[in-house]
Amino acid sequence: MDINTITLALQHLLSQPPSCVGRRLQSERALATHFGVRHYQIRKNLNDLVAQGYLVRRHGSGTFVRKVVHPVNLTTEALTIAQQIQTNDLFVNEQTHEPTPLKPALQDQTLQIAFWTDMISPSHSLIVNSIEQRIEEQGHKLCKIPVVHTKHVPVSADELHHAMHQANFDGHIIISRWAELVRMAFGKVYKPTIYLWPGNFSHRFEPLIEVDICNSIERAVEIFTQVGYQQIGLIYLDEMGRDPVLEQRAYEQAINWHGHHYQYEMLVSIEQQMVFNAVKKMVRSAKRPQAIYISSDHLTAMVVQALEELDCLPGRDIAVISIANVGKPLPEGYDWSQMIFNPQDFGRIAADAVLRVIQSAGEELCSYAHRSTWKPGMTHLVDSIPNRNTGA
Repeated sequence: MDINTITLALQHLLSQPPSCVGRRLQSERALATHFGVRHYQIRKNLNDLVAQGYLVRRHGSGTFVRKVVHPVNLTTEALTIAQQIQTNDLFVNEQTHEPTPLKPALQDQTLQIAFWTDMISPSHSLIVNSIEQRIEEQGHKLCKIPVVHTKHVPVSADELHHAMHQANFDGHIIISRWAELVRMAFGKVYKPTIYLWPGNFSHRFEPLIEVDICNSIERAVEIFTQVGYQQIGLIYLDEMGRDPVLEQRAYEQAINWHGHHYQYEMLVSIEQQMVFNAVKKMVRSAKRPQAIYISSDHLTAMVVQALEELDCLPGRDIAVISIANVGKPLPEGYDWSQMIFNPQDFGRIAADAVLRVIQSAGEELCSYAHRSTWKPGMTHLVDSIPNRNTGA
């Protein structure tokens, strides 16, 4: 029988959930009997899987499954063989054998994690650093792979494919506006993967860990309403990779839910002059809002600078709540009312999630929405605003 046929059958059996990571295989002679081949042949099959990083040999203990085995396309002959064998037949029954002196757990293995990213802003850097730190704390290695040549130009499909196969990665973390290109480079081969996004993402990648900006918008509108404001506006960012439609929808739904008949939305880019012009138009408008929520801390400093130049100060002339990220302070001189996100926590959650996906053979495919913490200051309270319910 062809050696590759047995290797394919073995790889198929080891790829079936639940995860068999850490389990000890039966002896080579017992496996040879199951497959109906000679002892020396099954040894070559196991050596192939050791070379691919799926198995590890421990002297005096046996052969163990080191990591999740990727499913394969089987030949007819390999499928016939695999269907005749139960996956559990491959492993030692630890209840009837003495415990092995060394049974590797996930933390005893050095896993190689690929990190695909094109994020370069300060808050994104905090996420990247926390992921790297957490992976290293667990004794594993992180390989950062850029997905872009320049800000708006992704690498080619061939370059992605080459980067993906230059190392034998155990798992992948993707935080990129070009996530679809990376996923396409995977092809049909299963790879333990976690998708991240520092905002709400319209694409349905799974498992996805996202920053729930839409929830922070809804909460800000609710807080402004409780204080007594009726004219509540939103300033949000038009930037490649964000989905402003989701933020707009969350704002409009919150406004309608609370029975307000007022909407004022400003979609602006990161360009300072555009921000100033938009804020100037807002302040001088007959529809000037009593309160505004800034849904990106990339904009806060520019919005505040424009308000100061127009002598319309946060907390004095207009109520303001802003998104904030731990480790990236908002402009000085104000007691900020904030919806705070913690990029470090976000990164740690992502790192732990990819390790669980690897260990569970993809069974623990849970998505998360990382939500903000409300920290009241004084910038959302303006006594001079007419029609405000000061007793709220």
